[in-house]
This record gives sequence, C-alpha cells and structure tokens, in this order.
Amino acid sequence: MFSNTRSPWLIAIVTMLCVVRGCTLLITESVVCGCGPEHRYSKQTLAEHQVERLVSLAGDLDHPRGRCPGAADMQGVLASLDATDPWGHAWAYECDDGHVVVRSDGEDGVANTLDDVVGREPR
Repeated sequence: MFSNTRSPWLIAIVTMLCVVRGCTLLITESVVCGCGPEHRYSKQTLAEHQVERLVSLAGDLDHPRGRCPGAADMQGVLASLDATDPWGHAWAYECDDGHVVVRSDGEDGVANTLDDVVGREPR
C-alpha cells in the first residue's frame, strides 16, 4: 500500500489532522515513517515536546492546590499521547511538593542520568 519512500502528501495530511485536532507535538517524517538518522528532529527533541505536553495536561486536571492528581487521572494523561517515550520506555511521574513531575528515562532507560528528559508543573 505505502512504499518505503517519503510521501509529502502523507506528511501534509497527518500535519493537517494534527492542527485540526489541536495537537502541540511536532509531526515530522521521523514520527510518520520512522526514517533514518537524517531527521529534522531527534528523539530527544520529541521527548522534550512530549514531556512539556504531558505536564501541561497534568496541570489541566482538577486537583487541589498543593496536591497532585490521583494515580488514575495521571495514567489517563500518560496514555493520552503514547504509552512510551520515543525510546520505548514507560513514562514516569511523581509528585514533588504538590507539583507533577513527568520523566522520560532517555535513551539508556535508566532514571537520574544525564539523558533523562524531565518536566515539572509550574508553581
């Protein structure tokens, strides 16, 4: 059905759908076709945008000031984008002083290393 070549029309259609649905993620050839390393955006950049979006969604949840949303609500937020980060690892979240912190363990899949991507709900 689809060849392994890049399709500008497919990218344009997916981008248009994303704009219409209000997505804030960058839709690139790397997301659409999983092409090689010449991508315009890296997995690291994609993870940064996804973490930003997840933190924003968590902030939109109805929760009392100084308390984090419940586990069920946060699981819904984490599932709203993808079940995993760009490297295939599960998203992690925690509550730090009443603020949601969302984490991707990065390429190595190990928490608290230099390649982690972390976002925190604003105070």
